[in-house]
Amino acid sequence: MLEFQFDSVLAFFEMESHGRYVWPVYLLGLITLGGLVWYATRQHSISTNRIRRAVEREGQDESKA
Repeated sequence: MLEFQFDSVLAFFEMESHGRYVWPVYLLGLITLGGLVWYATRQHSISTNRIRRAVEREGQDESKA
């Protein structure tokens, strides 16, 4: 069974004075991962729109012929 290793929630966040080093690293990691997800989603959207426009242009060119 799991048991809580700290006396309180505050002690967990302080981590015996190491918390000031640990939590900013976690925050930086979350910001980095969030930025990567945002960037990948944005690039996917841009690529999808670019392909959609190319297909529409191709369809328009064939209808003119």
